[in-house]
Amino acid sequence: MEIRILGNVEIHSDHDVITLTRSAERCLLGLLAVDVGRPVPVTTLLDRIWGEEGRSEPKAETLTRYVTYIRDAMEEAGGERAWLRHEPGANAYLLDVAPDTIDYHRFLRAAHAAGERRDPDRLHEALGLWRGTPLEDVRRRWVDAFRHHAHAHRRTALVTFWELLLEQGRHHEIPPQLGPLETDVVHDERLLLLGAEALARTGRHVDIAAWTDRIASGMRDLSGGTGLSTTTQNHLHHLVTHPPGPTTPTPHSMSPGPDDASYDPGAARSAAGAGNRDRASRVGDRSTTIYGGVNGATGGITIGAATGDHLTVNQPAAPSPEESASPR
Repeated sequence: MEIRILGNVEIHSDHDVITLTRSAERCLLGLLAVDVGRPVPVTTLLDRIWGEEGRSEPKAETLTRYVTYIRDAMEEAGGERAWLRHEPGANAYLLDVAPDTIDYHRFLRAAHAAGERRDPDRLHEALGLWRGTPLEDVRRRWVDAFRHHAHAHRRTALVTFWELLLEQGRHHEIPPQLGPLETDVVHDERLLLLGAEALARTGRHVDIAAWTDRIASGMRDLSGGTGLSTTTQNHLHHLVTHPPGPTTPTPHSMSPGPDDASYDPGAARSAAGAGNRDRASRVGDRSTTIYGGVNGATGGITIGAATGDHLTVNQPAAPSPEESASPR
């Protein structure tokens, strides 16, 4: 038997999928699965299943009936009814199964182990356990907080995964993921930098500007106007003007984002300087233009400082005669 909550709430047997028909049943199983191995007080269950929704006062008898339905489903999937038991002393219910029985906890354990072993293939397998939004078919306020932390765990594992692919010279495996995983990237600047580095290493540094501009737009929509950090802007500058070779590491900041969960299966990468740049000039307070050659072609990049998140590639103005005479 397996309980899945990384997507819709489901109970799986070797040959079948058992779904719970009522939202309250799915919410109850989800609560117990998140806290697997720990007693959850009946008062907590009643409040999170019914109280938060402002519905009529829930009854313990209704909760007991739903527990029976879940036990029936577990038994149908090859499990045992006793695995979901009542603790009379604490007046609580306990889901007494191995954590690996639940896909979310299996993901956490597998991601941590793969990160310790520096094994990107095992990390890829762990990330493959996700089928969608956690507890997707449960609509309760407490679920929002759980999803926030679950997605933070996922993004941390994804950062480690992409770091390892870059370290092992497997950068070509990252660009195909950028589209499908754009939602994750929008929530985490670390992924933005790693994705941009992968584009640069695969010879697609000219695509960095358009891609990062789109991601930055999504970040603005998400945060209400906050742009990219100065460190991120500097590293994007460097990637466009000094694209690395296939195996050349590019220094970038991997400091944790504000929404990181405390459970971090990957090690943070140290912050480093943006490296050497071509001559830079500031135009007022609104933009910074850096001139330089990209693959032998003269060009420049402009970062809008007013919003802190705009990256475009453009042709610089022709240098003055004095500048032309000066060595660069």
